[in-house]
Amino acid sequence: MYKAINIQDGTSITILDPRWVSAINYLRGLDAQDLLVCQRCKQPMRIRAGEVRRWHFAHKHLLNCPYGQESLALLDARAVLYEWLVSKFGDQVTIEKHVNAAEFERPIDCWVEQGTNSVAYWIMDKAIRPDDRESLRAGFGRLKATVNWLFAASMLRPDESQAESIHLTTTEREFMQHTVYDEVVSGELEGKSLHYLDSDQRTLTTFRGLRLIHSPQLFKGHKLSHAIAEILVAPEKGEFVHPGEHEQWQEYRRQQAELEKKHREAEKSLESVPRTRPAVRPGWRELVEGKPQASDQPAQSIYQIEGVCEFCGKRTTDLWYYDGKTRLGKCRTCLAEGKC
Repeated sequence: MYKAINIQDGTSITILDPRWVSAINYLRGLDAQDLLVCQRCKQPMRIRAGEVRRWHFAHKHLLNCPYGQESLALLDARAVLYEWLVSKFGDQVTIEKHVNAAEFERPIDCWVEQGTNSVAYWIMDKAIRPDDRESLRAGFGRLKATVNWLFAASMLRPDESQAESIHLTTTEREFMQHTVYDEVVSGELEGKSLHYLDSDQRTLTTFRGLRLIHSPQLFKGHKLSHAIAEILVAPEKGEFVHPGEHEQWQEYRRQQAELEKKHREAEKSLESVPRTRPAVRPGWRELVEGKPQASDQPAQSIYQIEGVCEFCGKRTTDLWYYDGKTRLGKCRTCLAEGKC
């Protein structure tokens, strides 16, 4: 753990805070007097401040406290995440936030408080049982906090035969999140994101636009990987944003706005376009039995129908596709230019 409580005044001490580098002897003095305790079980803590592992606290006498049973991978990922968040939000960041509720068997890895807006970060280094997943979601729901889920890099299982494809556990599938940045990759498809933190390499790998390609666990998406120091953050929801993603999303929104504008102009233009009925080709039964076509009027060829191209917005009869309900079509010029 990285946090302990000073029972003299009830203040919390985060040993990752740089201020303690020069005041480590003061903390050792509190340790010797059993004045530093666990925020969960209130048992004495000792300082581990060597030269190999990252400084942390440990229980002097571990009495089944769940806060003392966290893996090294989880602790290392938590420290890297905390240091990155401090570089973005400063003193608004809390590490190992204690919540006295049954849904949380361990502290919330990191917590950012911005006025009335609360953002939580929860790291997973192993699969979680279904009941625990539901309980965790319910707990954060009661806290009314936006949650960003994060996985340890050890859980990432890429597929060797297909690029940018990964095998997902049920836990990973349950905690995928849809973001605006998935729209850039998946467009109309409902793609989702997953994030993996490598605490040794200090890198964040994200898969955007993840979609199922082989049931139940093989997914494909767009892979992004950068040093954690290069990752940006969306202030309101605390989302991870890779370099260049925000600019790509802005361009995507601009293109979507232009397309919507063309559609609106096309709809206005269609008010003066008479409704016509495209040709109805007889089915095999009509051909065999000699039945008449559905319409008693002469059929009109699609090439004689005037409509509005939904891509360029032009009125034309040079259509290769026409929708009789919307009176929108697709022209051959846009087809040749690769727009449709």
